[in-house]
Amino acid sequence: MRDKYRNPFDRTVPSQSTVSILVTPGAIESAHSEELALLASIAEFTFLDIAVASDDSAVQKTMVSAGCAAATFSDTNDFVQYEQIGNKGRMQMFFAMKDFAVHCGRGNQTLPPHRWIDRVLSLHDDRTHDYIVVSPASYEEQSPPRPISRIRTFAGLFHELRYVQVAQNNFEVLPRTRVNKGLYYAYRRHTLFREIARARLSGVPGNRDQVQSLTQRTELACHAHDSVAIASLRKPNNDTGADALFYLGYLFMLATGAHDDLAWLCNDAYGLGLHRTDIGLRQKPKKPSSPFRKAVGAVVPALAAFLADERARAAIDSLYPMRDALQHRTFPQPFGSANGDANTVFVPEESARLLAPFMPRSTLGIRLTVTGMGHSLPYGPLATGVMRALQHVVNGMLTIMTEHTIAQSTSTAAQEKRNLLLARLDKGPASFLQIGVPPLLL
Repeated sequence: MRDKYRNPFDRTVPSQSTVSILVTPGAIESAHSEELALLASIAEFTFLDIAVASDDSAVQKTMVSAGCAAATFSDTNDFVQYEQIGNKGRMQMFFAMKDFAVHCGRGNQTLPPHRWIDRVLSLHDDRTHDYIVVSPASYEEQSPPRPISRIRTFAGLFHELRYVQVAQNNFEVLPRTRVNKGLYYAYRRHTLFREIARARLSGVPGNRDQVQSLTQRTELACHAHDSVAIASLRKPNNDTGADALFYLGYLFMLATGAHDDLAWLCNDAYGLGLHRTDIGLRQKPKKPSSPFRKAVGAVVPALAAFLADERARAAIDSLYPMRDALQHRTFPQPFGSANGDANTVFVPEESARLLAPFMPRSTLGIRLTVTGMGHSLPYGPLATGVMRALQHVVNGMLTIMTEHTIAQSTSTAAQEKRNLLLARLDKGPASFLQIGVPPLLL
């Protein structure tokens, strides 16, 4: 039964893998054209069952022709009727009008129709849809918006459906067109860490094994991030919290390992000749510089300036208090959920403060201070912050190293070959990896 396994991430039976979505009139009315186009494009995905209710008959017709079911609302003085008709049959639901009057101010007409429909659906204990898509205004009116509820905006829905695909090992890039897991994550790594390929194609000098190591670590970081996100979206309990903490710890290790790859690549590429204990991006607290940054500055001043920038320093230094806690000090403690809220983990104060600019804004509103030494943060947004910080450092450093290599090049033949390869890369990861089209939900 769907009510027992309402969360798509907690289902293990293949017959229950279909994800049902209801798009309300308010969501359609406030949607951007790009969101409506993407909704129509994903309607034929085999794992989705989408119903659309719209006051715009043209939009309704377009969505039905794309494969969505048609949903309608009608009301009398006593009740509101919801009806859905699509390829998978017909469904009806009824809501008492008093619910609208109590929750939505319907009795004194204080809200337009699409707003009271959005609102009552977000409050009603409907067990027939996995997700209900409402307007951003209606979403914000939840008190407060809870990440484990079923109410989403279009942006939140599209973001989460990618995780549903990964959780099901369903790498459907287009309706009924699948790739294998390896190619999917190669595409994702190229998308998030595009400068690795540009640096390789541009002939950035250095140990090629180090570049391969960086490539592998960033791709595994994409895996680990998704695993944390999926565990955090499952029903909060000790088991899902343990899974999230396992992959989160691995993500921190991979990210700091990528820092070492970049530092050793610089040492080899520019012949810095530093002792191995001086090779690293990490800077000791209260120190204005380090032997590594001084040596880099003598060869590539722009790279040293990037590493000294406040945002880059935060992206680098934010990872190490948590990494040290995982490896050397008191292990980060998980916290169970309360009132159905997400599982959280204790994060050292410095990591929480420096990662804050990289985490989704909504995270900051639900952050709880545990002691003066740290914060309790939800796993999913924390993992996203780590990935964004890693992206900033990897792409920022390699962009400068690539530009420096191109500026130093004098061979016309090498420049022409490089330009051809870069032109192919600039067409996008799908063209570069020869998979034809980019995944719709990536």
